[in-house]
Amino acid sequence: ELQVPDLSNAGTNAPVILTIPALKVTPPMVSRLGEILSHHRGESEVRIRLQGPRKTTVLRLDRHRVKPDPALFGDLKVLLGPSCLAG
Repeated sequence: ELQVPDLSNAGTNAPVILTIPALKVTPPMVSRLGEILSHHRGESEVRIRLQGPRKTTVLRLDRHRVKPDPALFGDLKVLLGPSCLAG
């Protein structure tokens, strides 16, 4: 018989990927980002795609795990702009 994967839980632990232009990375922005992430604790990994002028670096934030919900995404968009979550 055909094995169908159980997808009811799929995506709950998909990483949250933030795209941030390297130029936007300042100490105040980084500390605010940390506050937002620790405010929305959960099970999902956070990755940051840092877009530099010549290359994009992907960072994994081991310290922070988040709950990917609309409240988190709203806070992130306020800080980083609406395109931060666009793949």
